Amino acid sequence: MAVSDWMNSRVELAATFAGKSLSVEILVTRNGPDQVLSIQLSPLSSWDSRLRVWQLGGWSYEAGTNVLVDPTWPLLGVDPWVTSSSVTSLIAANSKGTAPAAKFCGNCGNARVEGSHFCGSCGAPFEKQVSAASPLATLREIISDPDSQGAALARLIDSQASDPAITYQARSVLKDFFIEDFSALSLTNLSDGTKTTSSAPLNLAIAQDIQEAVSAKRALTEEQLVASELLVTVAPWTFGYWGAVKAILKAGPQSGGVDIYAQAVARLESNRARRHSGNEHVENLYFMSGFIIVARIATLYYMARRARRDMSALASESPQLYAQVASKILVKSDQPIMGLVSYTQAYILYGRKSTLDEDGRRVRLPANMATRLDAHPEIWDTNLDLVAKVFESVRLSTESLTWAFQVMESCGRLAPLTVSNVQLALDAQYEPLQASACSMLPSLPDAFDTLSQSAWVAFFTQAKDADLFTVCDQLMKRIPVSGAVVSALALLVAGSQEIPLHRNFKLAVTYLASTPPNANGWRSDFSESADSSALLAVARACDFEPQSMWAPIVERMNDSVLETVLFSLVEDSVTDACIELVARTLFTKMAINIRLHQLIERCLSCDVPAISGLGWRLIDAHGGLGEHLPTILGLLEPSKSAGIGILEKVIEGAISRANSEQIGEIIRSVFMSLITEINPDFVTRMLSKTSSGNAILWQSLGGEFSDEALAVALSSQDMTRALGDSVIPTQLPSAGTQQLIFLLEYLRNNSARVAGDAEFGVAAAKSMNLELQALGLEQLATSGHLPASWLQLAESGLPACLSFASSYIFSLTRDSDIREAVLACLDSDVAAARVLGKEFLAERQSQVDDSRFWLSLSESDDPSIQMLVAEASLVYDLHSSAALGDFDRRVLVMRRRGRPVKEAVKARIEIEQNVAVRAQIDSLRIDALLNMARGRNARDREWALSRLASLAVAGVFVDEIEVSSISAGGRS
Repeated sequence: MAVSDWMNSRVELAATFAGKSLSVEILVTRNGPDQVLSIQLSPLSSWDSRLRVWQLGGWSYEAGTNVLVDPTWPLLGVDPWVTSSSVTSLIAANSKGTAPAAKFCGNCGNARVEGSHFCGSCGAPFEKQVSAASPLATLREIISDPDSQGAALARLIDSQASDPAITYQARSVLKDFFIEDFSALSLTNLSDGTKTTSSAPLNLAIAQDIQEAVSAKRALTEEQLVASELLVTVAPWTFGYWGAVKAILKAGPQSGGVDIYAQAVARLESNRARRHSGNEHVENLYFMSGFIIVARIATLYYMARRARRDMSALASESPQLYAQVASKILVKSDQPIMGLVSYTQAYILYGRKSTLDEDGRRVRLPANMATRLDAHPEIWDTNLDLVAKVFESVRLSTESLTWAFQVMESCGRLAPLTVSNVQLALDAQYEPLQASACSMLPSLPDAFDTLSQSAWVAFFTQAKDADLFTVCDQLMKRIPVSGAVVSALALLVAGSQEIPLHRNFKLAVTYLASTPPNANGWRSDFSESADSSALLAVARACDFEPQSMWAPIVERMNDSVLETVLFSLVEDSVTDACIELVARTLFTKMAINIRLHQLIERCLSCDVPAISGLGWRLIDAHGGLGEHLPTILGLLEPSKSAGIGILEKVIEGAISRANSEQIGEIIRSVFMSLITEINPDFVTRMLSKTSSGNAILWQSLGGEFSDEALAVALSSQDMTRALGDSVIPTQLPSAGTQQLIFLLEYLRNNSARVAGDAEFGVAAAKSMNLELQALGLEQLATSGHLPASWLQLAESGLPACLSFASSYIFSLTRDSDIREAVLACLDSDVAAARVLGKEFLAERQSQVDDSRFWLSLSESDDPSIQMLVAEASLVYDLHSSAALGDFDRRVLVMRRRGRPVKEAVKARIEIEQNVAVRAQIDSLRIDALLNMARGRNARDREWALSRLASLAVAGVFVDEIEVSSISAGGRS
């Protein structure tokens, strides 16, 4: 059935039933003498999947089991819900009360031959003629007692279903299915379109009566007027009610009166047109939307455009009636202009010019309210009372309030604003209206709590100074007004340059007074940005004077706020006392954390003495330079801070405050920070300010950041010379790689150092840097220091040094020099030097054959040298020296080594013949012989006893040895 057919029909009955699994919706309509019965079946649940299970099988989960179910639905391809739904004209019962005979075969659909009882095509029997009441009567019986009328409903559905695709057997199965499903039948919804009496003042029958009366231009009854009010205000504009609403809108204000028509238009242009409020005075017809949905969005828009055209025509036909209707539309709509549906409202307010956009379908936004542009000013100029009613009544539409103000303004009859509309006036974009609201607000303190944030912002920015100060004073004397506080906060944070200083100061004071600290004394509940902006406004306005009043407020703020304020004040022309108050307070709040380092860095980077002083005070209070400077210098790297100048200033300030030990830490921190862009001359200058500067730099050359230190050490000849001159020879053995590289460069340009300090040259030659070794040896040779230094070089054991020492001594020609060189080498504790001495002695022995030379060598413990001395004692007259006796004693008591030397000494002693000579040396040799006689080696003991006996026989006293004559065989 077409929508137009539904709209022209009267609903006589609408009902919905629920079976076990099926929902049945039934609608009976009448259009003139004709009645139509609509039956629609659907699953009771939208997710009912039993049809699929019936046809295909599936799983059953009843009683917690998972059982595979075989298909049970016998009608494959037949959907009982779609097949059994129908829309048919009702067939009236015949005079005998029996239903007319079937005209088609229920099995194959073939037309029935009149009078036949069986189908000529398939042979199926036609339905028997039975006595039956009319479908409408049957339906009413079912409604009256649904519990027992399930089978009757099944037969009614079966009798109206006329799908020729349903076979006779299928129809029988369907009927049985319906009877079983409706065995538990209930009536879920019912609306009788023929009964106007009900518990609700507005029901389906009354709405249809209103529609018919309005369409026929009949006057509405008192009951219908009450129902019309509900119809246009709270009833949902859906099927059942929309027809009556549409009739009212088409008929105009003459239909149901001005109020009803105005309310209908106002609601039409709102977003409430289709909303169902669930009002107890309105019968709920929402279930009828299942039959047909009307009042589509497009329909509503069309009716809104039509209402605008009707109002335009009404202004020409009846100006006074237009004014009455239009004023009520504005009051009842009371909403901002909406771009798509506010056609009538826009026409009334500024319809003198086109209100539509380029497409002509939407209202142009924003509304042009800069001046008065209503479509019919001549009508409104003579109806100022109606305009004043709009001005007093609207609460949401700034456009309506602005229009009313403009009309009364142009007529010289301004109405005062009230607590109810001052909020709307402040939100308006019309400056005279805003100005009026600003001037009225001081006299409306009861409105403070109701004003929105946007209204407060408008007041704070647009009000005159006197009005602003009055309201701010009132705010500070009462419980904080959240809207005002938040607005002041927003303006302070925004920091608009358009707000003069004195006004900003007043906002700041209002904000601070309205936001006291919480019970713990903290302000964590408030915006740090607003706190910072408020303090800045106060500082700029009064320099925190008197401090006795402002110091407690400053102390409430956390360290982040104070830091922001402190550095913002640097660019302002505030007093030093103002900055010092913030700096002093901030100093008391800082703790040791990463923000402390960042704050110190910012302070030290500032040129304001009070702020840079705060940085040094924070350093002193939290561990000193050594604790914080490395981190701060890292933060001050040129890539992160203002530049190298600030960094150098901080370093210079740190050095000026440090002792010598701390200066070293500072310089190391400079290198540690890897700040390669620092001018080495600057570091040099800093080092020159302390007596330990050279020592610090030398130590840095051997540290982790030696590359950076080397760059400074070699930055100038003066720096290189000063540092090199401070290095002493004893420091070179432990010097690191970069230190040796520095010394190499130093000696290349300062050869006079080795010329005047042979020990330094030796130390350089003995270093581990090959280039420095070569340069040191070269400068020692050039400076003539080899005669005094060659032995030190030899004892180093380094190949280059040994080579230089060897070359030198092999170049000696004087016998005495050769003997001294040999003795020096052989007397050395270093094996390399002794080897060199032996090689030299072997080469030049002919030039050292001298008894004094050999006696000097007799003190050596080297077995090879002792062998040479033993051999020489057989050749040279060495007996007169006491040294030879000591030599014999040491050799003779040797154990497990030196056997050849020992045998050579024994041989020399055996061949000695001169007693006088023996007498001179026996006293030195006796102890050695006695010790040998007590030794473990039998061969040595026998020889020692023999020599002791010989000495005793010769008359030498030997303790513990007695010699006597023994006669044997007549001989004595």
